[in-house]
Amino acid sequence: ITDQAVTLANDAAEAITERFGDDKFVGIYAYNLHSPPPNIEVHPNVVVSIATSFIRGGYTLEELIEGWSEMASVLGIREYWSVHAWDRDLPGRARGSRPGYMQRTIPQFFYSGARFMTAEASENWGPNGLPYYLASRFLWDCAEAGKIDELVDDFLDRAFGPAFGPMRSFYETIDGASERRLSDHMVGCMYRSLAEAREKAKGDEAVMARLDELALYTRYVELFRAYSNASGDARLEAFGDLMEFAWRIRQTGMIDSIAAWRDIARRDSSVSFPEGKGVRVDEEENPWKSSEPFLTEQVDKMVSEGIEGNPILEFEPVRYSDELVPASRLDLPVNSFAEIVGHRHAHARTTQIGSGHRGKQEYYLWLEEPGEIEMRIAGGQIKKYRDRGNVKLRLFSPEDPSLDPVDTDDSTPPDGEEYVVPITTPYRGLHVLEVDDGHDRTRLGWPENVRVTAKGPHQPGRWNLYFYVPKGTTEVIGYTTHLSGVALGADGEKKFDFAEEMDSTGYFHIPVPKGHDGALWKFYHVLGSRSLMNVPSYFAAGGDELLLPIEVIETDSQ
Repeated sequence: ITDQAVTLANDAAEAITERFGDDKFVGIYAYNLHSPPPNIEVHPNVVVSIATSFIRGGYTLEELIEGWSEMASVLGIREYWSVHAWDRDLPGRARGSRPGYMQRTIPQFFYSGARFMTAEASENWGPNGLPYYLASRFLWDCAEAGKIDELVDDFLDRAFGPAFGPMRSFYETIDGASERRLSDHMVGCMYRSLAEAREKAKGDEAVMARLDELALYTRYVELFRAYSNASGDARLEAFGDLMEFAWRIRQTGMIDSIAAWRDIARRDSSVSFPEGKGVRVDEEENPWKSSEPFLTEQVDKMVSEGIEGNPILEFEPVRYSDELVPASRLDLPVNSFAEIVGHRHAHARTTQIGSGHRGKQEYYLWLEEPGEIEMRIAGGQIKKYRDRGNVKLRLFSPEDPSLDPVDTDDSTPPDGEEYVVPITTPYRGLHVLEVDDGHDRTRLGWPENVRVTAKGPHQPGRWNLYFYVPKGTTEVIGYTTHLSGVALGADGEKKFDFAEEMDSTGYFHIPVPKGHDGALWKFYHVLGSRSLMNVPSYFAAGGDELLLPIEVIETDSQ
């Protein structure tokens, strides 16, 4: 298919060159079915822009750049900095929300030979304004990437002057590389930074205008969270509030308002535009469409109410090392609370780590002896995605000073069938297995002599996995992407119900009763992911499988 696309482009380039000379070019994408490198040479006046997503054939981006470089004279990159359907203009969701991503990739593409850049992006200067600015500098001169701190300071100083400090905090909060996750806490931090900035910038009309617009952006984020966490009639009402607000701020460029109106209801079957309020109804006749600007006094009220309605968490996440060892020294139960107390939750079959693997993930393995790991792998569980290449394995050991994989394998085809795949290491102890399947879903099966642990697991459907609560812990703090399931304490009894005790996704606090610390807990029947902030965020099918940071083992085994 790639050869067909290149043949067409070559013919067009030949005809254009004959008529206009050598200073005209034809552009094509290396994309989707025609992303793999061709078998024929590309005309020197054809610019091939390699897509960074929707790649077929099992290639990495680096492999595509290398392969096309052998056949084409001029390369470009086709990027995805922000796609409204993917990120909804929320903080940190888009590639274009991360200054570090721009700093890393733009020079990397240039030094790999690319000379053109096309990026899908949006008019969403609220979440992505700073990274977009940095991108303009790096695209002009890649050496500027080495001055990112200086450029950020320059941006903050020129845009916000006396409000430099609090606005640095604001942009750090919404940076996609930040540890802050979308939650009441994040929105509360955004509002508080803006309140402090507005106090410092009083009297400077230009700065205040910018702060007003970013306050409107923050209100959009707050409204989107209210909509996404609601259900039934409340969801439809919240959808109306969101659409009205998105239209009213469309001239600010803070979000892609037109995309929000066009796309959100189309992808959410639980909401729709009432008659007379739809996308195609003109503003003069549509009560959901108003272009009346917000006054500064209204924005002041919005910020103060936003602070009151979005409390922030007063805690510091605990940082653990990645030097993991078996938790066997802690004498934890093997794999069932049924051994402790009979309970209806206790008998649920524990999820196997990697039973529905998708994309690129890492698994922590512990081997008592060096040698062969006999994996059972079935790729291509989603039939329509079976053109994304074989399942790729890379095994790493911290004992290897080269930091290169100690073994690799890419022999498993995405055909839905199970294969036995041996992978070998000369080391014992901790290993990291990276599995990449192109998002077509893979079922992994582990040998019995290997302990397997995942960090913040991404499991399909509902899952049940164990985690450890260290001694002295009085509450478990974490983040959830879904309001489902329960947390079971050391006795196998329910200690927290996510659906009953939370109004919205975000951070949770689970009190740890006396005697339930220094023990194995379990998330039961949950959807989405759970990230633990003050206890080790490592999950396994049982106490005999669990690997934990060595400092936790040394402290709690005394």
